Amino acid sequence: MQRSLALHAICASAWLVTACGGGDDRSTSSPTDSANIAPTVELSGPSQVVEGDDVLVSASADDPDGTITRFDWTVSSGTVAPQSPSSTRHEYRFRAPDVSQPETIELTATVVDDAGASASAVYNVTVLDNDDPAEAPEVSAGADRSVEEASTLELVGTATAKGGRSIRELEWAQLSGPTAEVDGATDQNILRLTLPQVAEDTPLSFRLTATDSAGVQGTDTVRVTVLDVVANALPIVDAGSGQTVTAGDEVTLRGTAGDPDGSIAELRWEPRFTDPAIELLGVDTLEAVFTAPNFSEQTELNFALVAIDNEGGRAEDMTVVTVLPIANTPPSIDSALADPATAFSGDNAALRAQASDADADPIALSWNQVEDAAPRVAIRDANTADAGITLPKLDEQTAFQFDITASDGIDSASRTVTLQATAREEAEPNPLSCLFNPLQPGCPLAPAADLLDPAAFALCAAGPLTPGCPFSELIIADPQLLACLTDLDPDGCIGLLTSLTDPSYLLERIPPDAPANTCTPLYDAASFEPYIGAVHEHTGYSDGTINTRPADVFAKVAERGYDFAFSTEHSDNTRLPLTVTGDCASAQLLECVIADDDNPVDSFFKWQATAEQAAAATTDAFTALRGFEWTSDRFGHINVLFSRNVINAKTTSGYAVSMTEFWQWLLYPAQFGGGADGLISFNHPGREDDIEGILDPIGGDPAYTFNDFRFVPGADYRTVGLEVFGKGSEYDSGGPGGSWLAYALDKGWHVGAVSSEDHHGTDWGASNLPKTVLIARSVAADDLREAMLARRMYAVAQRYDDLRIGFTIDGAPMGARLRRPAGSELALEAWVERGGTALPAVIELVTAGNTTMMQSETANLAVDVTVPDAERYVFLRIKDAETGRPIAFSSPIWLMPGNEPLPACEGPAPQSNGLL
Repeated sequence: MQRSLALHAICASAWLVTACGGGDDRSTSSPTDSANIAPTVELSGPSQVVEGDDVLVSASADDPDGTITRFDWTVSSGTVAPQSPSSTRHEYRFRAPDVSQPETIELTATVVDDAGASASAVYNVTVLDNDDPAEAPEVSAGADRSVEEASTLELVGTATAKGGRSIRELEWAQLSGPTAEVDGATDQNILRLTLPQVAEDTPLSFRLTATDSAGVQGTDTVRVTVLDVVANALPIVDAGSGQTVTAGDEVTLRGTAGDPDGSIAELRWEPRFTDPAIELLGVDTLEAVFTAPNFSEQTELNFALVAIDNEGGRAEDMTVVTVLPIANTPPSIDSALADPATAFSGDNAALRAQASDADADPIALSWNQVEDAAPRVAIRDANTADAGITLPKLDEQTAFQFDITASDGIDSASRTVTLQATAREEAEPNPLSCLFNPLQPGCPLAPAADLLDPAAFALCAAGPLTPGCPFSELIIADPQLLACLTDLDPDGCIGLLTSLTDPSYLLERIPPDAPANTCTPLYDAASFEPYIGAVHEHTGYSDGTINTRPADVFAKVAERGYDFAFSTEHSDNTRLPLTVTGDCASAQLLECVIADDDNPVDSFFKWQATAEQAAAATTDAFTALRGFEWTSDRFGHINVLFSRNVINAKTTSGYAVSMTEFWQWLLYPAQFGGGADGLISFNHPGREDDIEGILDPIGGDPAYTFNDFRFVPGADYRTVGLEVFGKGSEYDSGGPGGSWLAYALDKGWHVGAVSSEDHHGTDWGASNLPKTVLIARSVAADDLREAMLARRMYAVAQRYDDLRIGFTIDGAPMGARLRRPAGSELALEAWVERGGTALPAVIELVTAGNTTMMQSETANLAVDVTVPDAERYVFLRIKDAETGRPIAFSSPIWLMPGNEPLPACEGPAPQSNGLL
């Protein structure tokens, strides 16, 4: 049904596009493509700034029917400080120059789309002279006045900005006289005070400072005379004589305080400095103690002894401690990192550091983003050892750099950490939006976007093999169709006839996603760790042991200390309440009628129940995951992981006739019932050979092993694995030429090595079953999924679950797709260990045709490999040194020629553990 709906929709959309493609074009788009809609660009930023300000102008560009391919900034007029201009696609940063009068800087942003149409926008920003009194805000702190002591007072100020600017900030400060108590905020136009008691009429002064939206400041001062009207003698306070001490000394402040006509109600020492912060012991007594900090030069520290009597009278006296410096040892930054150091749009990342000081001086920490082309981000808790950021939306790979500075007040140390980040896949579009824009990514017709492009169709008039014609790629991708059209080869024409009678076959050739070798996964060794778990498990929910359920799998595997487990029941009876196993043909038949005796209702909702059981079993240390096994007894079995939907081979043509419906389902958007959110792995290749065995004398079954591993470009990116170990067996060597993994890779697939338990009993997670190791940022489901998409995984044999391997080329791990100039020599390193100890083993480097490039009989291998003239893979086959049997397989690393490295793969869109 999905196939027919997709085909009808394609036909309808093709009619609409071609019917609406002509007519009188009155747009301003490029004349080279009358159907093109020109891009747009808008600029935003401050209209006025002050000299010395760091200025950011942002751009928002959009192309309704294509992509922006070029983005240029120019300074049309004015002067930009030479040390600071920098630009990215969407931001222009500069430092406002020094000016003696207002100066206007004009910026122009120009964008060009993929059809050559362009658009520009101009932005003007005025730079003001910070010292020009004519530009300062007009400020009034109010009229001078006289007020009785101990009374309350409101000072009301006003401020008016000039030049069309606005007031951004107000701040009151007391400049002289005994301290008045502030009630409320100091950054409002009204300052509320409780005036002190005085021994005689005493003047106090207060200043109001206003800062406008361009940073220009203006001030005014008001004088308040406090009248002595209260019959209360103020306390008599003596803070003691000044002292000269050496840094590191213990210093005691000794004072006296008394009240001639009453008693002292409150006493405290107040440091009259803010830097450095000191710990003052006995702050509310006559004797306070602190340790003298160190300074780069002789420094005076002022302390006030404040006394308040029983009638609220307040008095204070000052003492000075002069600190003599000693030789200082700078602080040390012992570690600094971004965690993770590899991240994606929207991720949270921690900035962590540890610092120490040999002199035991207090250390102040500060994180700051390095000024470069990366977008600016806010740093949470920037003055702590554990800061944090949230990455913005990104369009491309971006390196964020952050400096951590540790200061002991005299000297400082700094270190820079780097965080590599890139974009995430776009979230699924709203189904309603697909009605108005049916060809956008994530909608059912997205795979046919190029096919339905009228301009591309026009190129086909010269023949279906014309470059740019949508059919050219489809035909070239299929050798039989190409042979039919070019050489009139009978076999090729039979293939052409097949495609015409079953046009859905063409959908297998349309790639909605780029193949895996168009990008390479981000990687940073510090951010990734190996996680080992069990893949491919069965219970009574399909054909496993009667009265077992996925929750039993998760509990057993977690109990045995593994990191993750996939429950992958056969899709055949997902919607049936039955257990289907040979044991049911016995006295246990009735027990098989309802698969789940713990919760019988779940037997009718196995798919959702598995999701709920996985969610319940997932902890910070263990992740339970749901998948299913698509089981065709002719083509083979395939594990589908992380999908929200399920497809049954036995109720479609996939059981024995055609895999087309499976591939269509895999490419179809998940929100419409498809599997476009799923990852797949080829299971136990070659085992489903009943028809192959019958037809082998006459050439074999062309459908054997997934149509002889026929390459489907649209599925390549999410076809991540092939089982090399399963149950207690090793599958790989049974393949053509001695390796199924090499055979699938030679067919064009970019698959990694997977071990499956494929267990149908109750001993899930047993050491005598193979395991898969995923190299991931964490054990969380999204990170495990990213590791599988990256092919950053390897397979270990039964009883080798403590085996660990390493494999890098040019520092990149297994799964990497390395594009380097042909002929380049790259360093390859491999190692094998067991239980943390080097394991004597045979390490084979395997490449095309299952050819062994080189082998080592030690636990380590370090050689140089040459980048070939065409794409080539290399993987490790690890063999036991005594028996010669394979005990581990790495996923490949792909080498391909090219002058520029591949771009980073987008991070996968956040999933819900395959539970929705």
